[in-house]
Amino acid sequence: MAYDNEWFIGQVMKIMEDKVRINFVIERNGFYYWPQIPDKAIVNPKFIFKPTVKVAEVGRKFKMNDRESIIKAFKGFSKKYF
Repeated sequence: MAYDNEWFIGQVMKIMEDKVRINFVIERNGFYYWPQIPDKAIVNPKFIFKPTVKVAEVGRKFKMNDRESIIKAFKGFSKKYF
């Protein structure tokens, strides 16, 4: 998801008529974690530039397998919208 000229990874929790509720993960040292206090937001789906992200679960954390494709997709998206 794109926000303020950056990208974030999250899980869509609910799809509504013209928006979605997303639960975001945090990144630390190349791994992604669910934060202790959930980071949730309701956003416009037009800011979801890559709807599927491949991750590998490693214990309680996740490793993103396609980071380069996400960066490439975000760059194309941000040229258009930011």
